[in-house]
Amino acid sequence: MRGKNLILALGLVAMVVPGAGGAHDGHGLATVVVDPRDRDFREGQTRITLIVSNYGAQPVVAMGIGLPGREMRPLARPLPVGPGETGAIPGLVLPVSDRGAFTVIVDFGPDGPLPVLVPAR
Repeated sequence: MRGKNLILALGLVAMVVPGAGGAHDGHGLATVVVDPRDRDFREGQTRITLIVSNYGAQPVVAMGIGLPGREMRPLARPLPVGPGETGAIPGLVLPVSDRGAFTVIVDFGPDGPLPVLVPAR
C-alpha cells in the first residue's frame, strides 16, 4: 500500500509543480544552450547573433525574442533545432545602447522562455 501512496504523491507533484512532469522525458530547456556572439553597437542599438545548441532528446523551436519587462517579438523565421543540432539566430537588433551586460529572453513556444546573459563588452 505504501508504494501506491508514493506513486500517487509523485503524480500529484507532477501535476502541481510546473515542469516537474516533463523534466525526465527529454522535454524542457534544461539541455538547450544559447551563446551570444558577434555583439556590435550601431546607432544606439545592439546587434547580436545567438547560437542555439540542443543537447536534449526532443526538438525545440526558437520562436521569439525579447528583453525583460518588454513585449516578446516573434522571429521573422522560427528556428527549429533538433536533438544534437546547433542553429543560429543571426542579425538580431535589440534596443540596448549600454555596453554593460544585459539579459535577452528567447521564447521556445510551448517549452517556455529561456533567459540568456549577454556579457559586458
